[in-house]
Amino acid sequence: GHARSTEFSLNGYIREYKSNNPNWKTELKSTIAPNEFLDLVPRLTTLFANGKLSIDSKGPLQLRAQIQGDQNKNEIVFNAHADGNDHLKIVTPVATINQPNNEELNLDGSMTIVTKEGISLKNTNLLLGDASLSAQGAWKWGSGEDTINLTILSPNPVPAKTFIGLID
Repeated sequence: GHARSTEFSLNGYIREYKSNNPNWKTELKSTIAPNEFLDLVPRLTTLFANGKLSIDSKGPLQLRAQIQGDQNKNEIVFNAHADGNDHLKIVTPVATINQPNNEELNLDGSMTIVTKEGISLKNTNLLLGDASLSAQGAWKWGSGEDTINLTILSPNPVPAKTFIGLID
């Protein structure tokens, strides 16, 4: 299907769809416009509107995800790709992440989103050319003030040029 400029394929099921808390298990394949990506999670859309979070890219992102959950909690396993000439830029409250010129960017991992509490990242990997970074942590927003806890590791040395170009 299509939603605005995003093209997607969704396959799966919804159980108890007539109840107050339906649950689902789906697989999403998408070519998504970066400015539409944040609409997937309402809390992120709010932060996007307040200028705390933005995603910009010259081209669409390729996204695949397996999503299992309900209206309150979702477990997501994902893979995203940006071509080398997309110039992806992600601005967060903590840092700005830039895709270096002519470097493909691949992001994969898993996360849990609890609608009224936050996001938990598990086993998330960023591959950028020869550089590899792993992250895990949480972004909590249920207690009034947002808190971000993030650990970033690399199994191999990351060239200074790549690291400096990646994070502002």
